[in-house]
Amino acid sequence: MALDYVTGARIVETGARLRAGDHLPFLLSVPSRATGAVEPHDLVARLTAYARLGLTPGPADLGQALLRCGGGPADPEVVTAAEKLELEEAPRVAAWLRHGGLPHPASLRQREAGAPERYSRRRGARIGRRILVGHEAIEGRGAFPRRFWSLFRTFEPHIDCAHASLPDGRDAHTVAALPWHPEIAAARLLSGVASAADQNGRGAPAFLAALAAADGPAGPAVHLALAYGLASAPDEDRRAAVRGLALLGARGRLDGALLGRELAELVELGTLKVPLLTESLREAAALPEAAPALWPVLAGALPGLLASTRPQAHAALLAIAADAARDAGAHGELPEITALAQRPGSSQLLRQARRLRDTLAAHPSPRAVPDTS
Repeated sequence: MALDYVTGARIVETGARLRAGDHLPFLLSVPSRATGAVEPHDLVARLTAYARLGLTPGPADLGQALLRCGGGPADPEVVTAAEKLELEEAPRVAAWLRHGGLPHPASLRQREAGAPERYSRRRGARIGRRILVGHEAIEGRGAFPRRFWSLFRTFEPHIDCAHASLPDGRDAHTVAALPWHPEIAAARLLSGVASAADQNGRGAPAFLAALAAADGPAGPAVHLALAYGLASAPDEDRRAAVRGLALLGARGRLDGALLGRELAELVELGTLKVPLLTESLREAAALPEAAPALWPVLAGALPGLLASTRPQAHAALLAIAADAARDAGAHGELPEITALAQRPGSSQLLRQARRLRDTLAAHPSPRAVPDTS
């Protein structure tokens, strides 16, 4: 995998320099934040120390440090300081910081063809169909060591490749290698995350937590990883996905409508199991930090779920949704809910549909209106 090559290149380079007698006081790519990000002013300060000591930056170490700088153009004073470095790499570092780091490539969403298959006991069998994400090529690879180049190429996921689980030791550090680009990390490990939902794979709670905590924007790959996590077989993955839902919501990085649509489509494809998803959403509803993010997700998921699967399976979800709508002060109409609520009968499904319909039809209560003062 491309990000493994980056890590491997750094290990080989550091080991070679130590064997050669280079006494490195520190590595340039040591994170400034828990997410793995390197602050531009920290990188320039370290390069200043290297210049003073007469040390040459290692190409792989500097490459990783630059990949960890991002979030937009650096402060002009930091860029000016980088330009003044007495190092051959000064112009490149200054230009990188001036332009805000690695560009964000466009995503390439892929849905596996075919309909869900019948259940099979065959080892590694999948009955559902996956949705994965790739990305277009990224410019600028020529300035980096050759071992980094595969990271910059177009990435097309092998959607028909059944990965049993994520390899050991990779999931906890992959996001930290590109903290401003969780989409790239999520896209490249998404099939491994999916295996915890559709193959009872080993799971990746540390990876899900890191994606939610990352500094960069969350797009389709991150939201799909969260969707798979919310219906994963391992309990640890579901708990991590619930925490990720809360953290993304609290940081304003959650697209609830997108996550809801992905959940509905993956249920339709037979990849996610409704009982496990319901269990996760019920847990989210019970957590004060996660509950505010819940209604937009359910509002995005319910129309697709009710249209494509047996409504009878969603009575518990409708109960959670009614509570979430009430607590969020939501109002308006979901046509699918209105149509369901108008059916004759007194089943639990219909009672919850009517409760949700009535909640959305009412004006938000004063306590549900957010305080914007």
